Amino acid sequence: MEIPVLKAEHFEVKARPDLGAKRVTLLVSGTLDESIKLRAVSTYLFNSQGDFGELVVDLAGLAGISSAGVREWISFLALVGEAGLRLSFSSLSEIFLERANLFPDLLGRPRATVSVVAAPYYCAKCDDRRTFELRVAELRFAGPEPVLPSHSCAQCGGALEFDEIASDYFKLFRSL
Repeated sequence: MEIPVLKAEHFEVKARPDLGAKRVTLLVSGTLDESIKLRAVSTYLFNSQGDFGELVVDLAGLAGISSAGVREWISFLALVGEAGLRLSFSSLSEIFLERANLFPDLLGRPRATVSVVAAPYYCAKCDDRRTFELRVAELRFAGPEPVLPSHSCAQCGGALEFDEIASDYFKLFRSL
């Protein structure tokens, strides 16, 4: 069961509580900017009947995050840490991972575990860009470069190329 926690014109947070496991998953979508205050999410987490010990965040649907959104998110995670909740991320969108590479505190302090990230690929022949899910636990490095899975274009069958500078895009996971 999903519970709406915060809904704005271009941003939404839903909660999927698992009372037996004392865990709640937050499903975040839209754009986190200066108009969004995560106070309602904090209120839900700390004043609900769930007595949660673990927070799992799914950011696959996050389409954008402004500098004000970065500040709001880091402040929210500070409250999560102060409350003693264990934090993990089930999925990160491409834009969130790009920002987290610039601002590692977006993943919490200490850094939370991440299960899946969006991995962008591109076909130059078809001018087609696709995003695939990549399990962080399966990510391997050969020196500074990650060894990435290959994918084929759905239109022409040709090989897709990773559409970012891979060593920069995955630098947060180099030490895992």
